[in-house]
Amino acid sequence: AELTYWWTYNDAGGVTHQTDPETFLYEDNRFAWQELQEGALTLRWVAGSPEQMVAALDIAREATSKITAQLRTEDPGELKVYIYPSAADLQAALRLTGKEWVSGITLPSVGVILLAVPPTEGAYTQMQADIPHELTHQILYRDLGDSGYNALPTWLVEGLATVFEQRAVALRATLLEQAQQEGRLLPLADLCMPFYALDTEQLQLAYAESHSVVTYLQGVYGWSGVRELLQAYADGRECSVGIKHALGIDLPVFERQWRTWLEQGGRVTGGGQQLWTTTSLVLRDLAPWLVLAGILILPGILAGLGRRAPKSELPV
Repeated sequence: AELTYWWTYNDAGGVTHQTDPETFLYEDNRFAWQELQEGALTLRWVAGSPEQMVAALDIAREATSKITAQLRTEDPGELKVYIYPSAADLQAALRLTGKEWVSGITLPSVGVILLAVPPTEGAYTQMQADIPHELTHQILYRDLGDSGYNALPTWLVEGLATVFEQRAVALRATLLEQAQQEGRLLPLADLCMPFYALDTEQLQLAYAESHSVVTYLQGVYGWSGVRELLQAYADGRECSVGIKHALGIDLPVFERQWRTWLEQGGRVTGGGQQLWTTTSLVLRDLAPWLVLAGILILPGILAGLGRRAPKSELPV
């Protein structure tokens, strides 16, 4: 970030003086950064070929065009992307932020994206995921402002960021399928808040669910529905209230519709099939409580049967 400072002081006679402002660039000076610039985008890197960085610019250009077209926003403006040669190097730079566990982060208020992309054969594939992901955060911030961006549910922000990635992450589909089969899906209400409190396994599942939920949201309600939902939250509405305002349904209903869609293999169906799937989900969710209710009620039923005399012994 560019920092500007000056001194203000009073002399012996009580007169106030102020020095001329001075500006300097505060950045990680442990490395000899190379630089490539195109328009408002500046790309800085340490290791890797110039060809790789040209490819990074191409990815950023394509991603910006797609994101701004679908969300109907402006370009992200002045933006600096720093590409570190390893996750360890990036995480060392993030220790003061308390987020030293991440491998990529957007600092939208200063227009900076930090990524860890080792200069290996897989660099291009990784950049196809990481650059559009972080650009989504930056574009949303520039469009909605600080308060509007920070009011968005995390599942919506991260879901959009993953949807705009230019390559699919197979692990997400696997994690989602396993959690679905084992009944371990995280409640959508829990994903409204930041993911920082989640452990590693839950964090991966949270990203997988967010991607799936936003895929469903866009497929059923279109990009117009996504934009209406973004605006509803940016106006300060709470997680469940925002979705009610934009889509006309409560968050639990929306979650049930998404899970029905998930159970049907990502297909929207109607009639008996959808009703049967929804009913099955409700019964599955209620199963533990039904079992508990049975355990509590069964002794009373058995006791009542035990006290009932056989019909042959009843008085005539």
